[in-house]
Amino acid sequence: MTLGTSIFLSVLLLGTVFLFIATKDRWNWKKIILWMLSLMVVLFAIGAGVTYLYLSLRDQPKVQDSFWDITLKMSKADIKLLKGEPDKVVGETDQRWSYYIKDDLNKVTSLYEIQFKGDVIQFVVYININAIFSPYLQGITVNSTLNDINSRFGGECRFEAPHNMLGRIIICKKYHVVFVLEKDSVKMLGIFNPGYEEFLGSNWGNESNIDNQGHSSTQEANHK
Repeated sequence: MTLGTSIFLSVLLLGTVFLFIATKDRWNWKKIILWMLSLMVVLFAIGAGVTYLYLSLRDQPKVQDSFWDITLKMSKADIKLLKGEPDKVVGETDQRWSYYIKDDLNKVTSLYEIQFKGDVIQFVVYININAIFSPYLQGITVNSTLNDINSRFGGECRFEAPHNMLGRIIICKKYHVVFVLEKDSVKMLGIFNPGYEEFLGSNWGNESNIDNQGHSSTQEANHK
């Protein structure tokens, strides 16, 4: 407690005492005190209720249309302006862009991949290779489990099993988020455009599988 605060509290206490002495025969201090206590209880209850409501709403799943500062409405030009040229591009019209995240030794530890349909984003995903820290997506991150996802989204998601992938894709269409699990552990996470949801299903394994793409991209980048 600072000297200024101490002086203020002392003056406030002395002022209250002097006021009581000067008015104790004219004012009903019992009612005043009861009224002040009641007001404090009401204000505390309102504050607690507002805080509880805020925390409850904050922890509810929500529609996710942005990830890594990229929104699903961005064009290729918008992304290049924001993130620069991608480290790797696969495809001609329907391209997949890779952005490498490297450590101090210039080794790729993770990457972000953006899949396009023409100029429209289909999905933006994060792939962890061996990074220590990973981004969170609505409370879910790399190494979260299926139980974590179910607890978070309450059964609002469905499963896919691409034939060229080991593991499961969990698609939460209502919230535009997708997770890829291997051995009950999240390995990839991201957002998708619900207009192109079918790409996240069994066809995912047919086109430059993200897992294989991520690892091959990493090997290629690390050997440059």
